[in-house]
Amino acid sequence: MAKTLKDLVLALLNATLILLALCLFLAWKTVDRANQVADTVQDTVQVVTPLRNDMQDVAAQLNALRGEIKALDTETARDDLLQLAKIQSQLDALNTRLSAAQTRIDDLADRPGQLLDQAIETTADTVAARVTTLRGCVPAPS
Repeated sequence: MAKTLKDLVLALLNATLILLALCLFLAWKTVDRANQVADTVQDTVQVVTPLRNDMQDVAAQLNALRGEIKALDTETARDDLLQLAKIQSQLDALNTRLSAAQTRIDDLADRPGQLLDQAIETTADTVAARVTTLRGCVPAPS
């Protein structure tokens, strides 16, 4: 009887240690994947930030050019005014496109937390699916 209880306790301890090792392994893999995702998001934000600054500089230059064109309007002949108006309309269209692109980039740069949360949720769903498939494992019939 004592030997049976001893064997039962050892088997319980063995199973507990195996489950603990499996949980630690899965946690380690999940944290490793989350770190990879966080690094990717950080790299993306670091790439977007200089691009956003460059776009702000271009927008400032466009606004300066527009101001110079308006200043020239009073000093030039009528033909030049038509050409300057055409250039100004092109600058306006370019500025509109630039503003739209800058808004999209600002939105990306301002929400790295959301991107990281989404990546972590995706990773957690993947891990949960793998654990579910492992849970369904049964020994082969003998």
